[in-house]
Order: sequence, then structure tokens, then C-alpha cells
Amino acid sequence: VLHGHACAACAMFVFLAAAAGTNSVVGFRDRTGRVYAWTYGIVGMAMVVAGVLFVVLQGHDQTALGGHLVLTIEVVEIGLFVVFWALQTVERWTETV
Repeated sequence: VLHGHACAACAMFVFLAAAAGTNSVVGFRDRTGRVYAWTYGIVGMAMVVAGVLFVVLQGHDQTALGGHLVLTIEVVEIGLFVVFWALQTVERWTETV
């Protein structure tokens, strides 16, 4: 119960990193939007690295970042997701549903 929020946030960010990674792979496979594909891949990897760093810090120092480790990682991950979302919006702006 004490770590429920952190576990749920980690699970959500794993799926967001997977979405960024999948968009990267699709971009390279279709050979369209290489810049977008590279950027999606970088954002996805940054999400994974930030998540691994969070797990390492959580395991070693419970008082890291003044006791606000979960909040800090959420801010970082949400920031990376905003980059992904904004980039995808720019890439697909002219597409219709």
C-alpha cells in the first residue's frame, strides 16, 4: 500500500516508453520521418534510463532528492511524454481520422 502510487506510475511510464519505442520502430520500418523516428527512440530510451535510475536511487537512498524522489521522477517522465506527444502532434497534424 505504501508504494502503490510509485508502482502504478512506473507501470504507466513503461507503457509510455513502449509507445515511443514502437513509434520509432514504425518510423524506421516505413522509412518516413526519420527525424521523428530518431527522436521517438531517444525519448523512449530517456524514459527507460530515467526509470532505471529511479529504481536504483529508490533502492539505495530513501531520502534522495529531499524525500521527493517519486515526484521528481514523475516530473521527468511527464516532461519526456510531453516532448513525445508534441512531436507526434506536429508529425501528424495534417492527417485526418
